[in-house]
This record gives sequence, C-alpha cells and structure tokens, in this order.
Amino acid sequence: MAQTWSRLIRPSLRPKSAIFDVSPVEQLLEEVLGVKTFADLPLGFGAVCCDISSGEVVALRSGDLVDAVMASSSVPGLFPARERDGRLLVDGGIVDNLPVNIVRDMGADIVIAVDLLEMPSARFPKPPSNLFESWQRSLYYLIQKNHPDPELTDHTITPRIAEMSFTDFDGVPELIRRGQEAAEHSLPRLRDLFLED
Repeated sequence: MAQTWSRLIRPSLRPKSAIFDVSPVEQLLEEVLGVKTFADLPLGFGAVCCDISSGEVVALRSGDLVDAVMASSSVPGLFPARERDGRLLVDGGIVDNLPVNIVRDMGADIVIAVDLLEMPSARFPKPPSNLFESWQRSLYYLIQKNHPDPELTDHTITPRIAEMSFTDFDGVPELIRRGQEAAEHSLPRLRDLFLED
C-alpha cells in the first residue's frame, strides 16, 4: 500500500508538545526494520540526536532501535521529542547535520557522506505550498548555518534534490533516481579512495 502523510501522521491529542502524533510511523518502522535493538544489526549504526534542553549532540548506539530512529527524526514542534536516559531528544540535524566526527569515533577509516542538504544556486523555484514545506525550508536555512566543512569527509555525494519536497511521496522514484545518478558520478573517486587504502 502506498504511503501518504495522512496514513503516517495524525493530529496530536497533546498539541502543546507537538502538532502531530507519529505513532503510525513508529508501527511502520517496527515492521520494516525487522529487528529490535542496535545489537541485532549486521553493521554499526548511530542515530544522531539533539538534546533539546542543552543543545548537545547525542549519538545513540545501543538499546531500542525504533525508539532511537524516532528520536533522531523528530522535527521540533511538528513531531514529538523522545525522552531517553533523562534527555529530551529531537532530530540531530539541528546541531550536526553531517555527523562526520561521530562516524570517525565509531572507527571508520574512510568516510563517504551523503549530503541531502544541497545548497541551492539561488532560491527555491516555487513558494512553499503547505505548512510542511514552509517548515522544511525554514529548517533548511537554519541547518545551513551548522553545515560542516566538506573537507572533513573523504568524499561527499550530494544528490541534486534542493527543489524537491519531502512531503511528496510521488516524488520518491525521482529522489531515488537522482541519488543513484549522484552515486554513479562518484564511482571514479570512490574507486581511487579504496585503492589508496
């Protein structure tokens, strides 16, 4: 069944903490991921969050996997923050949108980042058409201010998606196509990196 925002989110019964209830997203993640904890994963993974009280970066690397993913994708004000280990956690992109240092701390020798925050050459071609798009663009410009130096990575893949909306599920095939195109364009550099290593 194709997903739509109306199937994944609903108005919150506690609008003081967030506009939307994302319980259906949590249920979908439980089905799709098929594992319960970080320990069940075949590869190392860290869910990067921001402690909304202190502004600190928090990298979750153990415990309940779905809870960690929900915390790391909680858009402040829209989706509820997650309480974990005495902290109130939201999307880590607010303070560290490309957490290269965390990956290096996890032991990575080569860091290949996928940067989904392409800097548009000008402004967005169309004005926002809904609340989500207005919020998305506001966060986009705020996050630009804490974007890391691309030199911190060994290589960064940047799909050309600046004008696309994350609220449009019909655009998913095009997002995938552009991601694949960007990755294929990077293949010569990636080959060189691994040969050097």
